[in-house]
Amino acid sequence: MPDVFPPWAQFTILIVALFILGVMEGVQIGVVELAHKDPNKYRKQYPRAANLLALENKGRNVERFLLGRQVLVVMTVFVAARITTFEGFWDEMHALSYSGFLGVILVVVVAQLTPQVLAAAYPVEFLNMYGMKIAFRACLIVEATGLVHAVWFLCVVTKSMCGACLCRQSDEMDDYAFERVASRSPDNMDVVTVPITKDMSKVAGQAEEDIEVEVALKSKELDIRNRTEFMASRNTIDDEMATLIEHAGNNADFYYIYGDDNFMSPAQCFEKFKKAGLTPPNFLLPPEHKQHIPPHIVAMMLLKMYTEKNAQAPQSQV
Repeated sequence: MPDVFPPWAQFTILIVALFILGVMEGVQIGVVELAHKDPNKYRKQYPRAANLLALENKGRNVERFLLGRQVLVVMTVFVAARITTFEGFWDEMHALSYSGFLGVILVVVVAQLTPQVLAAAYPVEFLNMYGMKIAFRACLIVEATGLVHAVWFLCVVTKSMCGACLCRQSDEMDDYAFERVASRSPDNMDVVTVPITKDMSKVAGQAEEDIEVEVALKSKELDIRNRTEFMASRNTIDDEMATLIEHAGNNADFYYIYGDDNFMSPAQCFEKFKKAGLTPPNFLLPPEHKQHIPPHIVAMMLLKMYTEKNAQAPQSQV
């Protein structure tokens, strides 16, 4: 870095470099820790982390992120190392500052170990912080430039040279692996060996998937059955209420709420008028009668007449 940069500019660049390095280190731990996890489990409480996981699970974005992230880490470490080893950065400690030892301690403790430990303890919370998805996309963009695409070629070459032998041996061990199962019976107490092959593993995995599908179907059928029973019981109640209203008719018992000799119900008053041979007033008729007038309307009319009469009384006296 040229000498024209003042100390405050060097401090500013150092802080920015340490911040970027800390973000890269923490995001790496969180991404690797939560790789291939279902983002829907965290969407409600940690929406930003869920969005990052959804992007992470697409294709080979985890590997691409690691490549781009390593380029950014090397660049930021280089910048931090150049600043912390400049002559005059710490004038009082020339030897340590020029050797870079203090810079190593600063970078490792502040920008690498601290975010790594935090992300390892709280990976979801770390990825849910603002800006983590931007950092992830930045690593993908750096990888897309092709600066480190030679890594893919080296991986293929390494796998073809060394991985083929190891993978073949691993497949053979899987095909002829044995699990010792103790079979206890009254007649036979010998230990029985049961071979576990890859085909059996596939069958077990398929059986587990079938069980999950069956459980989901049963739950759906139970929900539909409960809804059907509820609707059937509701229809039955509606039918019973309609039948009750139909049979009730004009029976005075159904109009009676609270009444005795002092306070009779409208139905009782209606019966009194009929027994006396008098024509019942319209407000005592059953509610479904065409000529029925609600009692509160009659009360309002009487109240209005009474009010008008009281209002005219003083004028007549004058």
